[in-house]
Amino acid sequence: MAQRKSDMLEGLTFSGEKLTQDRLLAVLTSERQRSIGLDNDNDLNRHRELALEYYRGMVPDMPVAVDEDGKPVDTNRSKAVSTDLADAVETIMPDLMEVFFGGEDALTFRAHGEEDVDAAEQETDYVRQIVFHSNDGFSNAYEWFKESLLCRTGIAKWWWDDDEEFEEYEGEANLAELQEMQEMGIELVDAEPCAPESDEEYAQGLEPPRYKYEARKLVRPATVNWMAVPSSDFGVAPETGRLKDAPYAVMRSRPQKQELIAQGHDPETVRSLSMGDEDDDGGVDEARETSDEDDDATESMGDLARCEIHEHYIRADFEGAGRPQIWRIITGNAEKVLLDIEKRAAIEFAALCPFPMMFQFYGQDLADKVMPWQRINSALLRNGLDNNSFQLNARMEVADDRSTENTLDDLQNNEPGHPIRVKSAGAISPVRLAALSVNPFETIEQMKTMSEQSSGIIRGAQGLNPDSLHKTKGGMQIQQSAAQKRARMMARLYAETG
Repeated sequence: MAQRKSDMLEGLTFSGEKLTQDRLLAVLTSERQRSIGLDNDNDLNRHRELALEYYRGMVPDMPVAVDEDGKPVDTNRSKAVSTDLADAVETIMPDLMEVFFGGEDALTFRAHGEEDVDAAEQETDYVRQIVFHSNDGFSNAYEWFKESLLCRTGIAKWWWDDDEEFEEYEGEANLAELQEMQEMGIELVDAEPCAPESDEEYAQGLEPPRYKYEARKLVRPATVNWMAVPSSDFGVAPETGRLKDAPYAVMRSRPQKQELIAQGHDPETVRSLSMGDEDDDGGVDEARETSDEDDDATESMGDLARCEIHEHYIRADFEGAGRPQIWRIITGNAEKVLLDIEKRAAIEFAALCPFPMMFQFYGQDLADKVMPWQRINSALLRNGLDNNSFQLNARMEVADDRSTENTLDDLQNNEPGHPIRVKSAGAISPVRLAALSVNPFETIEQMKTMSEQSSGIIRGAQGLNPDSLHKTKGGMQIQQSAAQKRARMMARLYAETG
C-alpha cells in the first residue's frame, strides 16, 4: 500500500540536507536521462528495430537505387529476402527451452549436508511451483529468451504480490457441517445462530441448531510474481556491469489507471497522469507489430485509460546511515509526480545476454552475429533470381526496317503462342547476357556456413540441412558437438545471470 504524500519523505535526507519532493524528482530525472536505454540511446534502439525487422523477413537497410524523386527504379527486380536471423533464432529456441523445461533439474536447491536434504527438497518444490506453475513460466521464459537473442538484453521483473484471492460462500449449516467445511480448508468468517422455527423441536432435540455463516476459501495466496518486459522500456546507469550491483535502473510501463488505484495509490493523483510521449521508441514498438496493433489512435476513457509511469531503483543513503541502500521510487508524468517510495532488498530485475561483453551490461545478441550475413545472402538471392528472370525474359533487339507498327505491342504480350508481327524474318533477336561468374546459390550456401560459424547455430545439428558442405560422418559430428557446446554455454549464461 502506497504511503500518503506527506509521509513519504519524512525523516529522509540527501547529501546532508532534508530530502524534498522536488529534490528527489530532480535526482531521478538526472539519473534517468544519463541512463543507457529507454529513449536515450538511438544506436541501441536502432539496432533493436533493425533486428526485429530482419526477424520478420525484411532488410530495410539494403541500398536501393532511386530516381531524382526518390522513387525506386528497380521496380521489376526481385524483392526476395533471406531469413537467416529467423532461422537461427527458431533453431536455438527449442534447445534453450528444452534445457529449462525438459527435465527436473532446471531449478534445484543443493543440500549442504545430510541435515539439509529435506529442506532443500521442499525449497526446490516450492520455488519450482512459483516460477513454473503459479506464474506463466513457459511463456515468460520464451519471451525473455527470445528478447535477449534479438534485442541485446532480455529483462525480467519480479515482485511480491500481497493480493490474495478468495472464493466467498454464505448459507446455513449446523455445527457438524461447519466443522467439515473448516477441515476442507474453508475459513469461517462469521456465524450467527438462526432463529428457530420451533422452540419445541430444539427442546426435544429433533433438529440441531443451525447457523447463518459467511466463509471464504483461499484460491490464490500472496506470492512472488515474475514476467518478461520489453528491453526497450528498461535502462541502467552507464557504469553498470552486473545488474544486481547497478547504482541505478529504471523501467517504463503503461498500466491502466484503475490498476494503480487498486494498488493503493491516491486516485486523484493517478487520474491526473498522462500517457507521456507516445513517440518514444515508436520504431521498436512498430517493428514488433504484425497486425498494426497501434494503428488505432483512440484511447480508453476514464480509469480504463493508460498512463506512463517510471519505476526507479536507486542506491542512495536517504536515511543517513552511512551506507547506500536500494530504494524503489515510482513516478509519473516524466518525474513530475511522486507516487511511492519504498526501501527494497534488491533491484527486482534480472537480465540475460547471449554474448556478454566483459565488464559491460550490454553485450551482443544473435542479431549482431547474423544480420550481416542475411544482408549478403539477400543480395545474392536477388541477383540469382533476377538473372534467372532475365534469362527467361530476355531483352529483345528490334530492327526498325523489318518491324511493323504492331511489333512492339506484340513483344509486350508474353502469352504463350501469341504471334509477333514483323516484315521479315530476323527482325527480332534476344540480347544475350553473359553468364554470372559466380553461382549465387552456391555462394549463399557458403555464406550460411560462415554465418553458422559466427553464431554457433548449426542447421546440420538440428537435421535441417540435407545439403551440408560437411557430408562426412566425422564432419557432421564435429559440427554437432560445436553447436551443442555453444548452446550449452548460452544456457549456462542464462542460468547463472538470469
